[in-house]
Amino acid sequence: MEHTVIALDLSSSPSRGSAVSLLDILDSYDDSLVVSVSAFAGVEGWIAAAIEGGDSVAESRSFDGPSIISSLRAEHRALIEALGAPSAAAEAAGLRIDRILGGLWTLIACPAVGGSRRLRSLAVGEKLAATCVALALAALRRPTPLVELSELGLGEPEPRAERIAALVSPLPGAVVPGLRAAWPIAVALGLGEPPLESLDLGFSSRPAPRPIERERVASAPTVA
Repeated sequence: MEHTVIALDLSSSPSRGSAVSLLDILDSYDDSLVVSVSAFAGVEGWIAAAIEGGDSVAESRSFDGPSIISSLRAEHRALIEALGAPSAAAEAAGLRIDRILGGLWTLIACPAVGGSRRLRSLAVGEKLAATCVALALAALRRPTPLVELSELGLGEPEPRAERIAALVSPLPGAVVPGLRAAWPIAVALGLGEPPLESLDLGFSSRPAPRPIERERVASAPTVA
């Protein structure tokens, strides 16, 4: 199966307004997509503030862990609603967002989970973003599975190209948390340099995509 690998830098906040750009970028590609994604802008900073007790933001009564998690849930769910995906897929994505944030709270509240606590917490932002990107593809009638870095062996010192290719090649695409994953995946699939896409001001390292009408999504109010 032919794939196109892209690195998607979600350099805007998760909101209804992000839906239009996200759908346009994804819909401008014809091949099955393997998308590696960053967290949305600002999300990793908020998560870091929630887990670092000495952080000046975290110490503010208005920005404690539960408040930050509640805000992250509201922002990502607003984007989910704006994407206009089938209701079953949107509901599943919303439940996944809740599970991911529930796991984040466990990491915040239980320092005993170990020395990888900070790294595991910051990875939450990428998992939230990947959930939204997979739903955007579902909204475009291109259902695409989520694939974790651990399944690809990308957390290992020397990931094997054969393992990556064997897992990804039969799939109708994949959404992978972690922006840098695009490069080893592209190499494993025998492809060239993956394009870097960004929601910020429509930046792209490839020719501009064709314009796409998104009147229903574009007219949705922005959550403050």
